[in-house]
Amino acid sequence: MGNELGEYLEWRDEKELGWNLLTYPIHDSLHEYVKALHKLYLEQPALYKSDYNSTSFRWIDADNKNQCIYAYRRSDPSGKTLYMVFNFSGSYQNYSLKVEQNGAYKELLNSDRDIYSGSNCINSGLYTTNYKLPLRLAPLSSVIITTEWEKNIKNHKILLQNGEICVIIWVYVIYNIYTKIIWEELCK
Repeated sequence: MGNELGEYLEWRDEKELGWNLLTYPIHDSLHEYVKALHKLYLEQPALYKSDYNSTSFRWIDADNKNQCIYAYRRSDPSGKTLYMVFNFSGSYQNYSLKVEQNGAYKELLNSDRDIYSGSNCINSGLYTTNYKLPLRLAPLSSVIITTEWEKNIKNHKILLQNGEICVIIWVYVIYNIYTKIIWEELCK
């Protein structure tokens, strides 16, 4: 208790939390960040569904000693995937995140946003090239990224309107249906 405020003192049962700490900008920023984490946790099943299923977690980069960056992915039974990237170095880093699908991506949470007392090193307009997503990471920061489904579906519709590669859409739809059926069978 009190972690969400950045309490100075250890938890004490005889006193209430130091709510007055929220009058200080750094404590208020931490409080806002923890609130955003809680909200994201409730909105994203990939963060809690299938916790005990090893296929829902996969390391992407667990041995990057040179940049001090670690990355992993979490996915829910429906196939929605979140990518978590952590920069533990004290400097800005350019990083190429390996993803499983080409297309548009977006940041769901970035610990370096200015409302969390960061420098506002934000990644926007994210799009993959050869299954690699270029990111700019602030020192001692973390980002959570997901596929921008709406934009990717819109791009597929444009392909259909131009009369190109209709098969890709069908393969995509069939793959998602097949994956859902398999997950439902495995989760019984």
